[in-house]
Amino acid sequence: MRIVLWRGYHGPEFRELIAYALEGKLLLIACPPELDDLSFVEHLPSGRLELLGSWGDAVVPERKGFKHYPELPCLGVFTSATTERAKLVLYTRANVESCASSIFALFERSRICEVFCYPQPFHTFGLTLGYASAHLFGWELIAPEGKYSRSHHEAWICSVGENTLTLGTPTHFLDLAQFVKNSGTVSRPSYSAIAGGARVSRELWLLMRDQLLIEAPSIGYGATEASPGVSHLAPGIEPVEDGEVGRPLSHLSVEVDPLSGVTFRGSSVCSAIISETGVEFPESFTLPDLVRVRADGTWVYEGRAKFTLNRGGKKILLEAVEKELHSRFGIEALGFSVPDSRLGEELGLLLKTSAEDLRFRREEFVSHLREKYGMNFSSQHLRAVSGFPLNANLKPDRHKALTHQL
Repeated sequence: MRIVLWRGYHGPEFRELIAYALEGKLLLIACPPELDDLSFVEHLPSGRLELLGSWGDAVVPERKGFKHYPELPCLGVFTSATTERAKLVLYTRANVESCASSIFALFERSRICEVFCYPQPFHTFGLTLGYASAHLFGWELIAPEGKYSRSHHEAWICSVGENTLTLGTPTHFLDLAQFVKNSGTVSRPSYSAIAGGARVSRELWLLMRDQLLIEAPSIGYGATEASPGVSHLAPGIEPVEDGEVGRPLSHLSVEVDPLSGVTFRGSSVCSAIISETGVEFPESFTLPDLVRVRADGTWVYEGRAKFTLNRGGKKILLEAVEKELHSRFGIEALGFSVPDSRLGEELGLLLKTSAEDLRFRREEFVSHLREKYGMNFSSQHLRAVSGFPLNANLKPDRHKALTHQL
């Protein structure tokens, strides 16, 4: 088997490779630009390794052996590592196709002619619902070349039309709306969009529909290990609260447990996961997420269970703190844990505001959190920022956030 390790951003070379991979001619692994450790190759199936894309002076690593796989995968992508070290997740065509078919059964597929893909191919969102789905369903793929920048919004303005499906994270759509506002352009109406990769607010959904003129926005929820969807808020269904992610996809069997998270089984469970400990072939997977099931059956994503502050033995969900500050003060916040010799951990916050505003309101913020949670938080770990640090997949990076207060 030919195994291609590809590193880089959107570009025509990757589009050719994805076609070969889905036709069973190679295993294509999309590597993020910052990846340098290639030790994972020891756990890949037998095959000839090639490095394509922007590897610089890197050389093909030698392998001492290889692993036997019950089914040969065709695609691989790394997790975004928001809660732990990145793992390599491998898919068969059946994994990707079953998930995509289930998701797009919720859409008027005949109305989709082209997919505008913001997420890069080294993000499962871009790889599976962008590149792979466009190939599987015969849609035109619009993925502006290179690293994410203003030019991507310019390309969206020029290319979007009534048969366009746009893929993006909340960051992409918020940036796009700001670009449209600042440039004085008027969006052309388009059919639909999928917002995912991070918690989506009702406000953002309305912005997509009313300001970006996307007729029927939708919201996806899942993970790299799910290829990538677990549930979906169908196109055009207006959420009544932040975090709505619809209902479980039809091809999966799911269980929601308030302690362990969301467990799913089915045809889109990835074929293999490579980590520091080796390779495993999961039959099910559990996401350590807090998901509430409403009386009407709708799922509401409330945050990662692992994103918690353990303060003197009492655990507080960081995303709940962020939501509280936004609800009370209309301010965007990113919470993180700061090591503390007495309490174990103390609350740190990056706040999207000016340094002057924070200077006057710092104690007001802390006082409100004290009243809400019944504990005296320190105010010394609050920092004013113009934007949050992001990882390669444009998700807020809590690990990098810690460096702002050092």
